[in-house]
Amino acid sequence: MAKLKVTFVKKDWPKWKNSRFWSYGAHLGIVDALRAEGADVEVVDEAFLPSICSTSRRSDQIWFDDLVHIRHPAAWYEQASRIAPIRVGWLIESLNYTQDEWSYEPELEHERKISVYKRLPYMTHAVACDEVDAREIEEHVGIPGFWAPFSVPDLALRRSSPILNPSALFCGTVYGTRARYLGMPELQGMTRMLVSDEDSSIYRWLFEGAEAWKRFVHWPRCGLAVAAYNKLNAKCREELYRCFLTALQGGAAVINLRHLVKTYSPRVVEAMAVGRPVISWRIPSRAKNLSLFQDGEEILLYDEGDFAGFAELVTRTTTDRKESERIAVQARKRVAALHTTRCRVRQVLRWIQDGTTPYSL
Repeated sequence: MAKLKVTFVKKDWPKWKNSRFWSYGAHLGIVDALRAEGADVEVVDEAFLPSICSTSRRSDQIWFDDLVHIRHPAAWYEQASRIAPIRVGWLIESLNYTQDEWSYEPELEHERKISVYKRLPYMTHAVACDEVDAREIEEHVGIPGFWAPFSVPDLALRRSSPILNPSALFCGTVYGTRARYLGMPELQGMTRMLVSDEDSSIYRWLFEGAEAWKRFVHWPRCGLAVAAYNKLNAKCREELYRCFLTALQGGAAVINLRHLVKTYSPRVVEAMAVGRPVISWRIPSRAKNLSLFQDGEEILLYDEGDFAGFAELVTRTTTDRKESERIAVQARKRVAALHTTRCRVRQVLRWIQDGTTPYSL
């Protein structure tokens, strides 16, 4: 039986400080999972997409990761439709936002959703991290939508390491109410920003050097150069991801404060994978996301605006080691069983083949 041939179109920014927000499990981890499932995968950076479209290259499927940020003219997506009969657009950000969230990023009001909806008709399938987007795409665009909550690659499943600093870690940008949570006087010394060795790693500089060099590579005339770029890019991303995972183990717990994406961020499952309990805001109006992990057993949830409840959870996880370990062990079991990237990719492949989905919309 012939291998499934997949063209995987990825996005990377010139600087690591921007590209780091694409979690490995939502980026090249998908490539690793496809190959583990027996697929023949060709990785194509989105910068080379116009050149690919002008060739006679053919695949069984083409996956775009992700459709929110790969912003080429419609004509290129139309040409890409000739590459493969099955075209899968991944969305790793939400398309629906509240009015108060527009102030953080003005394009969220209308522009993002409108631009993505212009690209979706060139897809045959859409995979969204937000359950509401998956449903609305089916209703308004008329293509099948699949809800895929974030997952972790196998390399993230680490044994729990000794806790050297009994504090709760936060990873991300401080905006909105985040500053108030992190600056609560009663939690002084109990929360801190995550510090990773990524910025000082040689792989960060190699990554940025490869991204700069990429601009001078002309595909397909420089096939060997493109292969070298892909190999270096993958190596840098993997090693930098290992740095990040090690940093996640540097505290007693990991905090997931309110964010714009309406599903648990990759940091939630990544922290669980490395053996740390997670304190997260309860994302409203996302019942299926809420059902992923059991509150009090696999995750600790607080309602947005409940500062006292948040403080109680931070105090508990940083002082009650036995309880924190119990929650961390249960969460890691759940992630290993249901939320690895290979598991998620297997679900997507089956859905494409016969429409079967583990999560009803």
